[in-house]
Amino acid sequence: MGVFSHPCSALGSKNSKITGKISLGYDNLIITQAESKITHSFSSLYLDSKLPLFPHRKRRGGVFRLQNGFKFQNGFRAINESESVLFNQANLGLAFLISPKITTEILGDIKCKSIFSAEDLSVKGEYGYLYWHSGVSLKYTGNDFTSSIRYLHHQRDYTDKDFFDSKDHQIQLMTNAFFSHTLTGCLMGKVETSRLSRQQEASLQEHADTLYEMSLGAQWVDDFLINPSYAFQMNKSDHSEYSFNAHQLSILAALPLYWEMTLQCYVHLQLCKYKSQKVPSLSPPDEDNIEQSHNVFVFSLSRDIFKNYSVEMRYLLSRTDISSSSEKYARQSCSLTVSYEF
Repeated sequence: MGVFSHPCSALGSKNSKITGKISLGYDNLIITQAESKITHSFSSLYLDSKLPLFPHRKRRGGVFRLQNGFKFQNGFRAINESESVLFNQANLGLAFLISPKITTEILGDIKCKSIFSAEDLSVKGEYGYLYWHSGVSLKYTGNDFTSSIRYLHHQRDYTDKDFFDSKDHQIQLMTNAFFSHTLTGCLMGKVETSRLSRQQEASLQEHADTLYEMSLGAQWVDDFLINPSYAFQMNKSDHSEYSFNAHQLSILAALPLYWEMTLQCYVHLQLCKYKSQKVPSLSPPDEDNIEQSHNVFVFSLSRDIFKNYSVEMRYLLSRTDISSSSEKYARQSCSLTVSYEF
């Protein structure tokens, strides 16, 4: 649901695609513990280019994707501040057909997000980061199901060392069952090991976690789309305050309306229980990855207005809180986006 997405399957990609977007919007972040409210308007430009590799090869394929954006934020805080945000991301996906039923895929991407003060371009904001991701997968395709195993590695380094840096490794096992041409079921198991480091008061604090997750989902596609899912997570940490159990429920729905409009709605709810009375300090969710929030609601209404032109109105509400913690973050965002496909 974020601004950026990983490349789709590289096999079958044949057409180049370039999409440009202009957005205007309003955003606020309410921090309960600090009793503060950060509000700003924003405007952004975004360019998404996708280039297929080996488009005429049947046994191998590839997709190279380059995404660039600029966002200007005009603040309305007690001290009026304006920020410029630059983000660039490159994705590469390669797929190879080993046999008629077995496919392997290699994924990689790198993203750089820089935040500057509008008054002094040499000053970088604390939430800027460098992020890279790589992975490899092996998929078997049967008559009415697919099964795959995937290894992923992520690393994120923030500009401000007082925030945090993270590294993680994931192994995923997934099976999709096709019950009919409209109904698909999905079962996934995941194990993730991660290490987070944070510089606080001249000392480096680190903790290592192991996250176990089991999820079950379904997708119905007919005159409308609905995609509900449930996940159970158990996190074990070498620091007891980071150990928790969580239940997650999410649902994505899309419905065509009158006048060729499309309504989309996404809801993500999480019930999280920490095993220690000492709850770890929270951080504001990354606006590019809203699923970091415990509770998310996204509503959008879109329509193709002319040839190659489309318009979208979007509302987002996200909350991150823990019942035993006084720290709570709530974010609201409204935006209007016009897109053109070259």
